[in-house]
Amino acid sequence: MDAARGGGHSSAAASFAAGIAEEAARLWSELQLPVRVDWAAVAAQCASLWAHARALLLVPAVRLLVFLSLAMTVMILVEKLFVCAVCLVVRAFRLGPHRRYRWEPIIAGSADGGDEESGGHGGGGEAKYPVVLVQIPMYNEREVSGRSMSVS
Repeated sequence: MDAARGGGHSSAAASFAAGIAEEAARLWSELQLPVRVDWAAVAAQCASLWAHARALLLVPAVRLLVFLSLAMTVMILVEKLFVCAVCLVVRAFRLGPHRRYRWEPIIAGSADGGDEESGGHGGGGEAKYPVVLVQIPMYNEREVSGRSMSVS
């Protein structure tokens, strides 16, 4: 069709493509590549590569992990022995929290009775429990705030 349009390039392109095909065939024949594949040799090569990779990468990584595991086991053993020694010392010397902590009731902060957060109930004096602040997350504040304030 190109020749009918007036372009004489189709014969030149065809001869150029034929020349490339002949050159490729000549280069291919010079390479002398084996047509048959020796799968046993391929498997042996893969096994050899795996053995080298295992010796260079896998074995040192496993040895490092074993060493870390042993080190952590020794650390846990030392911690357990320390806790056992502390428990034995506490029982032998009858040590308790009464020497370290005060067990007296908490005294209320104000005596006027108007502060609900003082810890006392109405009047001053002693409170049985410490003051605790509870924060409630409110996503729908208009509906929940009235109910939470009426409950407290």
